[in-house]
Amino acid sequence: MLRDFSQVPQQAKILVVGTLFSQLGIGLVITDLAYYLTSIRLFPATFAGIVFTVEGLTSVLLSLPLGILSDRYGRKGFVVTGNIFVGLSIVMLSLFNSEAVILLAGALAGISEAAFTSSTGALLAQYSTNENRTAIFALAALAGNLAWGAGGFMLYLVQPIEGLGFSPLDSHLVLYLSLAASSFLSTILLLRLHEVKRNGLSRRFGILSSGTRSLLAKYIGANIFVAFGAGMVVPLMSQWFAYKYGVPDSVSGPVLGVSNVLIAAATLAAPATAKKLGIVKSIVVTEAASTIFMFATPLPSTFALSGTIYIVRAFLMNVSSPLSTSLIMGMVPDEERGAASGISATFWRMPNAISTYPGSALMKSGHLNLPFYIASILYIISIVTFYLWFKDSEAKKFF
Repeated sequence: MLRDFSQVPQQAKILVVGTLFSQLGIGLVITDLAYYLTSIRLFPATFAGIVFTVEGLTSVLLSLPLGILSDRYGRKGFVVTGNIFVGLSIVMLSLFNSEAVILLAGALAGISEAAFTSSTGALLAQYSTNENRTAIFALAALAGNLAWGAGGFMLYLVQPIEGLGFSPLDSHLVLYLSLAASSFLSTILLLRLHEVKRNGLSRRFGILSSGTRSLLAKYIGANIFVAFGAGMVVPLMSQWFAYKYGVPDSVSGPVLGVSNVLIAAATLAAPATAKKLGIVKSIVVTEAASTIFMFATPLPSTFALSGTIYIVRAFLMNVSSPLSTSLIMGMVPDEERGAASGISATFWRMPNAISTYPGSALMKSGHLNLPFYIASILYIISIVTFYLWFKDSEAKKFF
């Protein structure tokens, strides 16, 4: 299983490690922001949903333009910029109590996400071959999920910091600012990246070839349902656990962190699983199994059981992530990968961002189970659609 990872080149490792610390900060914010804004900063319950929506819509608007620019001018600069903007957004979330500034921080995070999504995958694909592409994307997913999980686990430090005499707010600020600083410092490593110089767009204004447009239309058409369903639930889990079971983020955060750690462990098996089952079947089987656990998450009467079910759901759903990215990046020509990444990100984040607000509104109104049921139905539609459109793909050539 580990033999596949021995083929990962040095430049890919630098990119993965260089973005690790910013991903740690993102993991903390994604895990904790809904609770932090509602219970620590005392903003209205729906404000976290608005912040996530602003972040998502900003990412949607910029992913395609930044993808086209990265195809033309190179991807390294956009990765470095995204890394810096992560730190800036966390600083703003930490030090300001103004709704306008918090929303601006969300927009800045959206710019960062657009810069990352439009360039990181394309840059990793540039460092890869057919033989090691899935391993490279699995390694990136492994590192990212470990970082996100560690960000959740860092909430364990809130109570010890409070024991030193800090208020709950100041304890959170210590964590947030520490991770912002680590994101800034990791930029030094990213400056060591090298890439093939770009000689301008292969097609006027970055318009994709007809084959790539057809491929992306199917890929996006299937994934858009998952994106909408996930947005109603995933970014709001710390808030949902507080509503449903009355637990603070210092308890729910580490549980969400466990889910990311297990997701990271699962990516180790991604290359071998894809070779055995085929990349499309691997995606379909894991996503279908996870949908069962999505439906079951709100049913238990105890936090422990619900949290365990959610961990299994996240584990299964996200095993497919590096496989899906490897599939699409392997099928798209190098000169179109930035634009393709931007388009894919746009049509993922748009429904994902839009659905966060209604998800938070349903939770606030007391319909705590309904977002999970809606998400489960949308997952089923996505899985069936994806299988029908990609079941005949010759996946092995994309390894």
